[in-house]
This record gives sequence, structure tokens and C-alpha cells, in this order.
Amino acid sequence: MNYIIISNFYRLNNKLIKEICNNDTDNIKMDLNNNSINEILEEAKYNSLFDSAKNIIVYNCNLFSSRKLEEDEQELLISYLSNPNPDNNLIFIEPSNIDNRKKIVKIIKEKGKLIDYSRIKYYDLQNLINDYIKSNGWSISTDIVSYLIQCCENNYDLICNELDKIIITYPDGCSLEDAKKIISTNISDNVFKFVDEVVKKDYKKTLDLLKDLKTNKIEPTIILNMIYREFRFIYLYKISLLEKLNIDNVFKNEGLADWQLNKISDEARKYSIDEINKAILMISDYDYKYKSGKIDRHNIIESFLLEFIN
Repeated sequence: MNYIIISNFYRLNNKLIKEICNNDTDNIKMDLNNNSINEILEEAKYNSLFDSAKNIIVYNCNLFSSRKLEEDEQELLISYLSNPNPDNNLIFIEPSNIDNRKKIVKIIKEKGKLIDYSRIKYYDLQNLINDYIKSNGWSISTDIVSYLIQCCENNYDLICNELDKIIITYPDGCSLEDAKKIISTNISDNVFKFVDEVVKKDYKKTLDLLKDLKTNKIEPTIILNMIYREFRFIYLYKISLLEKLNIDNVFKNEGLADWQLNKISDEARKYSIDEINKAILMISDYDYKYKSGKIDRHNIIESFLLEFIN
């Protein structure tokens, strides 16, 4: 079956992939920054040597949003999506809201499944948090859940990060006052400030802010994902200007405030399309190195900063 997961959240993506894959089949990770559409579809077409089902997970996918397809790529996709291999799952991780006008989107909706977390509603976020807590054999009050959502500004990855710390500290449960001792009230501010300084290429300030993020045990993948998110917005803004699209329409489903869109506008002026693409490729490369164990988790962000800023 074909799936599109629309989400910017690393932990949520992993949760959804786990639910689709059921942990009993082969998982093959591919990346549109490193693999061609033809390579991905060839993998999806054929079964493994022992005829076991496969899950092909495609990261850094913007096929269904901003990426313009060559005619042959579109034909290949339409052909496969219309008649997919019934034994295998092809799962696209799409970080931005999809373009419903695209034919490949219409085919996925008709023949596959769309899982949309581009804008998480408060009620859905509460349910996701409660599911995460139950999976850890823990319990929590609604007051703590509300406080976490407020402090982490609806960011599921940051919320789970804070929950991990609370559960380790209070394995038998805790009160709101206990939780407040653990929850970093300025965590969201520090993450977004860090991303801003990365975009500005201020090496000293990024290192100063990174110390706080490490103290708060923010996972490197979460940090890389936030940097990627910012550059994706910058790319989207830049492309929209070049193609003379209505900026408000392009960003209407991204959940950004006016001041955030103004900031992205300022950032876009400092980068060319080539520079943005290079940054996105670099972030993806470091994310892959981290997930594959090719670089130490304690040094990955510093290594990225050295290469990107210098």
C-alpha cells in the first residue's frame, strides 16, 4: 500500500511508521536527496528473496508539495501509484503540506492512505501525548499535559523530550509542581533562538545556545529537524517569489504567525536557491550519519556547525 505521512516531527513519524510496519517486515530507508525516483520505485516493485513483505520508507520527500517533476518521473510515479505492489508498503515522509492539485496526490488519496499531521489540533496533540505516556507505562494529569503543550509551543518532539526527563525523575508519577521543576520553561525559546543563529551563521552564539540544549538533553535529531524545517520554509518562500505565487496562499496551512513569515522573508534574502539546497542536503547528510551510527551523538551538531558556518 502507498502512504503519505505529512509531518515535521521526528518522533511522530517514527510512531506512525512503526504502526504501519508492525515490526515484522523488512524496513528499507531511502532518501530523495540520495536516491532517484526510479531507484525507489524499482525497490518497491520487487519482493525480497524470500518473498517477505517490505516497507520502503522515503525521507526528505517533497514530491507531493514543492518539487517539480520531470515528465518521465511523473509517468513512473503515476504508473506505480496506480498499480502498486500489494505485498509492499511504500511510505513517503512529506515535511510540508501537500499540493492537492497534483495528480500523484489524487492517486494516493484514491489508492493509498494520507496521514496528515501538518497542523496538529490541540485535542489530537493531547491524545498523542497520552498514547506516548501509556506506552511508557506511566500516568499523567491533564494539568501537566496542558503545561507541557504551552511550554513547548505544540511541538510534539520537544514535549516527548520533556516527558522522558519527567518519567526518569518521577517513575511513580508526579504532581504539576514536581513536573515544573523538570520542565524547561524556556526550552522552546532556546531551540528557536538556536535555529535563528544557525541561519545567521553566528558560530559563537550557536555554541552558547547549544550548551543549554545539551543540558536539557534535546536529541540531536530534533535539533537537525528544526533547522531543516526553517530552511524548508526559506526555500518555499524563495521559490514562491521566483514563480510569482501568492505567499499567503502558499503558507496558509503551515501555521505560521505574521512575524514568523516576516522573519522567513528576511532570511530568504540572504540565501540563493543553490545555497538553500546545499544547506538542506547537508542537514540530511548529518541526520543520516547520526541515525546510521557513523558519527557520535555528542559531537554531531558541533560537526554540522563547523561545516555549515565555516
